[in-house]
Amino acid sequence: MKTFWEFYKNRKEQGLAVEKPGMRMVDVDNLILDEVKQVLLSMPFEEFERRHYFRYGRDLALIEMKPSLWKQLAPEDIEEPHRACKKGIETYYARLNP
Repeated sequence: MKTFWEFYKNRKEQGLAVEKPGMRMVDVDNLILDEVKQVLLSMPFEEFERRHYFRYGRDLALIEMKPSLWKQLAPEDIEEPHRACKKGIETYYARLNP
């Protein structure tokens, strides 16, 4: 949760767009951890959880991949989603700051 929250805080500190106007994370400095958790655990996480790819470990406040799925992944299988996520973030924020 905190990494997710820090991502938005860091963007704000750097003077970058935090989120689209009207979205909850725009007001990142005034949110409490439970509010950030609600944002993170909503879509798309709910869909991945429903498909049993990930689960939210409430006791540790962590999101984790299903162990049997994780064991099937090769290093390149992990690298590709990382690259795709980074590209998606870049594309998303490029639209916010034309």
